[in-house]
Amino acid sequence: MTRKSKTFRLGPRPRLVFRSCTADVRIRGWDKEQVELLLRQESETMSVREVEGGLEISTTVPLTANVPAETTAAVEDCTGDLRVEALDELFVNKHRGDLSLSQVKRIEIAAVYGDVGVRGSQSLHVTTLNGDLQVRGAGGKVAVVGVRGDVSLKETSGQVSLHSVTGDVSILDSDGDVEIHDLNGDVEFGGNLQSGQCSIETNGNVAVYLDPSSNAHLELEAPHGRVACTLKLGGAQESAHRLTGALGNGAAQLKVVAHNGDIKAHQRRATKVRHESERERARAEARTRREAERAQRRAEKLRRKGERLEEKARRRSERLAQKAQQRRRRSMRVAAQARVAKKNLEQERLAVLRMLAESKISAEQAETLLEALGG
Repeated sequence: MTRKSKTFRLGPRPRLVFRSCTADVRIRGWDKEQVELLLRQESETMSVREVEGGLEISTTVPLTANVPAETTAAVEDCTGDLRVEALDELFVNKHRGDLSLSQVKRIEIAAVYGDVGVRGSQSLHVTTLNGDLQVRGAGGKVAVVGVRGDVSLKETSGQVSLHSVTGDVSILDSDGDVEIHDLNGDVEFGGNLQSGQCSIETNGNVAVYLDPSSNAHLELEAPHGRVACTLKLGGAQESAHRLTGALGNGAAQLKVVAHNGDIKAHQRRATKVRHESERERARAEARTRREAERAQRRAEKLRRKGERLEEKARRRSERLAQKAQQRRRRSMRVAAQARVAKKNLEQERLAVLRMLAESKISAEQAETLLEALGG
């Protein structure tokens, strides 16, 4: 249960910068013109600094931020899972952790180590991602450069550009232009093509699944592999490593080059859709497993840290006990030395008095000696 909160009134379009955070962060857009920062426990702390037109935030504990929908958020040099919903703009740079972004209009991501999921964006730009990328329902422009992981795009509209990808790519039900170059991995492309230009170049295999009602001109080339096609193409021209032809009126253009792989083009069937759903479910299960493993690693890290703190506290307690015992021993030695000194002083005083009684010294001499002895 959330117990601690801070509220800031910054107007309808604030700018929030999350810098050097080391815990999970959730940013949610709402219809209020204020920023609310929520922590899970009252003892947890964060650093918040007000700057012109916004806030700069740093936290080491999980944080939820409710913000105006037209907020611009920047996440820089952070560690932990990031979840963002219903926001105007988001910039992520140098991040370690998974990203889940839903209904964020404009997104720019750079130097991320983790999986990224995007749903319902109007503009997406990804540069240098070490992890899987899944995009669904994106419009406008999707530009992806430098990915080490699998890429899945579904139901996109507008312009899609993928470059420098090491991993498999799946593009399904895309409505618009698609350009894929400099890819080391297999490609799956499917849907109902009616317009636009699609260009795919890869060093892996390519599987094309098109609805029979598509209107597309196909140009398939595998310089060092085979081209297999079961589609009923009009005006088909086929050679050892190349096939051209059209479905319907050929309004859309699909060009595929598999430099070191094979190309297969088939009719999209209901079984294919079911297989896609099964693969999606398998990927979701894999993500869940990875998240559980990360949570287990974090829990183990916290457990080891607790053990170290407990051991440190035990050693400190032992040192304090040893010091207290040493102080007691010193006090006992000092007391014993004081008792011996007092006893010696009394004996010396008695010796002076005996000499006075035996007339060995005068009264003046005795008085001088007693004063010298402190009494």
